[in-house]
Amino acid sequence: AARKLGGILKDRVQKAMSDGAPASAASTCAGVAQEITADVARVTGVAVGRASVRLRNPKNAPPAWVDAWLRHHEGAPAAEVSLDRWIVDTPEGAVARVILPIAVEPLCVTCHGPLEGIDAGVREVLAARYPGDAATGYAVGDLRGALWAERAVEP
Repeated sequence: AARKLGGILKDRVQKAMSDGAPASAASTCAGVAQEITADVARVTGVAVGRASVRLRNPKNAPPAWVDAWLRHHEGAPAAEVSLDRWIVDTPEGAVARVILPIAVEPLCVTCHGPLEGIDAGVREVLAARYPGDAATGYAVGDLRGALWAERAVEP
């Protein structure tokens, strides 16, 4: 589910970038990302999301277990962080969890790079949609966040 979410979001951003200006792609991403996340969760039956220590959209605030993972790996180069998966016992029963690191790729810096290098139109979209945006200042190879999934494990 986490890989599916990441793949769909990446495809949408790449298509929007090839179809128009970076500001149009930023607007497209802002407009569909939450809907895509909800659709993937509904279709797979798995709680799924994406998160970062430096959030752009407060709706992507991570569950506590994802936040702990993000803070543990904060500042590490993405190449040094790998997929993690485990099963934990919770008061509600056993739960399978997976986290996939999100590495900053060259396309990502269009909207997540150093603020002074981001197109003015993109900055306008981000300022309008995300007044508290903290998801800039990244460089290629940085760990930007994680895709995560969680579901109950049948006994």
